Amino acid sequence: MSQGKKEHILSSSARSRGSSLVFHLSIHFISIIVFLLILIFLLLLLLVLLLIFILILIVFIIIIAIIILFPFIMLSFTASVDIQKCGRRAYGA
Repeated sequence: MSQGKKEHILSSSARSRGSSLVFHLSIHFISIIVFLLILIFLLLLLLVLLLIFILILIVFIIIIAIIILFPFIMLSFTASVDIQKCGRRAYGA
């Protein structure tokens, strides 16, 4: 009778060790999944910030190009107006 109780105690302790191992592995599995989700979220956030930075850089370059080219645009516009005035004077208009 006592031999049966010892086997029962051993089997229950082995069972509890096995279940604690499964619980331990499941905690590791969950922590790995959470780590990967956080990593993916941070990478997406970095990608969005990079896209915003690129858009701001493009807008800044366009604004600087307009500022630099504005005198040349106005010069060509006034030159065409002067040519039109000269043409009108030549034809007596």
